Amino acid sequence: MPHVYHASKAQNLKIIETRISTHGKPWVYAMSKPEHALIFIGTEGDLVNQVGFINSQPCIIERFQNSLEYSAENKSGSVYTLDGSDFKSRVTSFKEELVCEHNCEVLEETKIEDVLKSLLDLEKKGLITIYRYPNAPEGFPKDKSDLIERAVMWSKQFPVADILRDIEKYHPDILEEVTRRVGMEG
Repeated sequence: MPHVYHASKAQNLKIIETRISTHGKPWVYAMSKPEHALIFIGTEGDLVNQVGFINSQPCIIERFQNSLEYSAENKSGSVYTLDGSDFKSRVTSFKEELVCEHNCEVLEETKIEDVLKSLLDLEKKGLITIYRYPNAPEGFPKDKSDLIERAVMWSKQFPVADILRDIEKYHPDILEEVTRRVGMEG
């Protein structure tokens, strides 16, 4: 693949450095299309907006009312074009995600001045799907059980106090259950 795309809230980067994420390995993450990368700029993680693909179509699923506006409105960022020759696919469970084990030089930067506007434009063009809370794709849990499971998993990788703080901030309705489950697992 000649080029891949990495999104960041940071602008004017010349090098995209590896970062350790939930996979526990230092990688640069990228996507095969710029619009696929763009969906990661303003989502704020799975507790706010969940990003995924359904039938090869990128989607954003709001996890609470107006969470997309909360995370993307009046926010800026950039989509960076990188040389794709060292990126590998199907390394993570997210099959559309590409990873590289070393820092990457930026070939081109596309600045995004208003992430929300750009995401809504992509939706109008049919390039992404946005599920507005409480709507969600078929088979998506409505009871937040997926968030409870993720919080328990994350508590094994990250400070528990940080996980509980974020749950309390975004989903106070599941805080008691997450606290109970994290205590049982710990």
